[in-house]
Amino acid sequence: MKKLPLLIMAATVFAFQTAAGFTDNFDDGNDDGWVVFDPLGSAGIAAPAKVTFPGGGYRLEGNVPAIPDGGPARVFTFLQDEELSDFYVSVDLVDWDDSIDQAVGLIGRAGNVGLGETTAYVCNYDPNQTGSNPAGQFQINYVENEGAPSDSTMAAANVKLIADHSYRMIFFGKGGTLTGALYDILDLTRPVALIQTEEGDARGEYYPSGFVGLFSFSRSDNLDDTSICDATFDNFVRDITNPDEATWPVISRGIPGTPRIAALTPASGANFASASAGILAVIDNNGESPIVANSVKLELNGADVTPAATVSVEENGAEISFPGLTDNTLYAARLLASTEAGAQLVHEWRFDTFSVNVLSAPDTVVIEAENYNFDSGQFLADAGPGTYFDKFGELEVDYFDFDTTSRSDLRFDDFVEMRALGADSQVEEIVIDTVRPGVDANDDYVVSRTEGGEWLNYTRNFAPADYAVYLRAASRAPQDVRVDLVTGATTSNQTLQSAGKFAIYSTVSGQSFEYFPLVDDAGTPAALPLSGEQTLRLTIGGEDNAFETKYSLFMNYIMLVPVSGSKDPLRVLSAEMIPGANPEFRITWRSIPGYNYSVEYGTSTDAIVLELVDLVADDTTTSFVDQIPARLNLPTGFYRVREKRP
Repeated sequence: MKKLPLLIMAATVFAFQTAAGFTDNFDDGNDDGWVVFDPLGSAGIAAPAKVTFPGGGYRLEGNVPAIPDGGPARVFTFLQDEELSDFYVSVDLVDWDDSIDQAVGLIGRAGNVGLGETTAYVCNYDPNQTGSNPAGQFQINYVENEGAPSDSTMAAANVKLIADHSYRMIFFGKGGTLTGALYDILDLTRPVALIQTEEGDARGEYYPSGFVGLFSFSRSDNLDDTSICDATFDNFVRDITNPDEATWPVISRGIPGTPRIAALTPASGANFASASAGILAVIDNNGESPIVANSVKLELNGADVTPAATVSVEENGAEISFPGLTDNTLYAARLLASTEAGAQLVHEWRFDTFSVNVLSAPDTVVIEAENYNFDSGQFLADAGPGTYFDKFGELEVDYFDFDTTSRSDLRFDDFVEMRALGADSQVEEIVIDTVRPGVDANDDYVVSRTEGGEWLNYTRNFAPADYAVYLRAASRAPQDVRVDLVTGATTSNQTLQSAGKFAIYSTVSGQSFEYFPLVDDAGTPAALPLSGEQTLRLTIGGEDNAFETKYSLFMNYIMLVPVSGSKDPLRVLSAEMIPGANPEFRITWRSIPGYNYSVEYGTSTDAIVLELVDLVADDTTTSFVDQIPARLNLPTGFYRVREKRP
């Protein structure tokens, strides 16, 4: 079960109705105005459904029928005071049983409410949707005779909600067009999934008007305890039109009784945000008590930067500005504010301050995820989106994929699935990312449908430097992507040297791309020394066919940016005398392939003048062994390692 909601809400009873407008936060502990439809309990073929109000929420629990012909566990609740053609409904999903196979969500244009007769449109989340993808789905469906016809799904997005978060679901219809949106309650400024039925879809005209409501519905007909349905909702809103139309898809309404974000720069998910513009957040007290000045706080990447910010508080809200952003940086931001009545806002969002000029800088290397090697280790030196059209990769030399089915309209004969950004050939897997300057959106592909253990090789020429490395990706589940340096990339006999990993966290859907930095095993950002022609391998982490991560990852491109100076400076890793019949002195240091190193010797630190060796490193660790007795037998001696950059 999901844990506690992440927003602290004022305990204010909030339920009123004006014409089509109706709002209920259930804090009064009842569902006055609602009509509960319990088809199985009413027919006496299952224990009565439970409707309760835990913590001011609205929990719907349906029980398993005693007979197979009863259909799945289900419970519905409607507002039957008014039938609407155009409609808008919104609710917060604050708790659900993530382990059971169920659909939970919103109802629109319901009619003929009765056992085996109900018709409606629904917008719902299925935490264990199967089909072509084992992750959950956010869907718009039509219901016929209380069931789902074979073509019931009208729009969908593959998502996997995070079990200890709360989410806002929005569903509205205008004529034959139906729209659904899903938000993390911690960020109502950017949907994690946005779906809409196609223009002209005749199914949108099946039901011209009806009631709105909520439901919980098991997707299993098994007669056991795993086939219940169970979800808790809060903060329901009904209207005729979208009250957020002026700001859509930003939600202008917050949580009743709590402050809300009225304006925000940089926006949530902003790519290439201006560092010089800083952060500006405007907070509205949402008609409640004034905001406490010292409660307004801003955190960036875990550090409290409020002392360097400017905060102003007025009768209706507050404003905070922070000028100290740094260029070419990833940010995870957190904003907090409280009212005098104790209601609290917690808003979290991510953005980056990369300059678009970084992408085109002479030494920056951008590798499209779909541009892995072809013809056994071959590559194109200057390769942008679409340039590997119809290039054939050799299986187990250039890439490895478990699924030996061709799934791309870019590289026809390969088994790696690629999907164009925004393509709707499989509507449930639409992926959306920022289209970079100079890139044709029709050529911008992502690698998708990955499994643990699959890999891709990328060979390029690199100017000698230490590189900060980023993977532009989205994922419905946490998983690592390992990075290795490859030797022998033109044959199947390849050796690997670990270079780090991209620690991918859940972005909930393929509509929320972010940069993930290369890190070491401890999670510390790592600079990657590269020089000349080298091959990188990306390996999808986890077990193959793993339910939790299969098909969850989308990779757009890899960005390698030279860092000024070495992030990991020249460092001697060991220096020791090795005794024996023929003693020797061994020095080992961190090296950058392609860089020149010399080892010098002297009897004192002021007399280090003898150059013992001058070499160009070909690995990331280099050793020198001194076996000359005339030096090793002296009482003292000093060695010095010099790094000479190209």
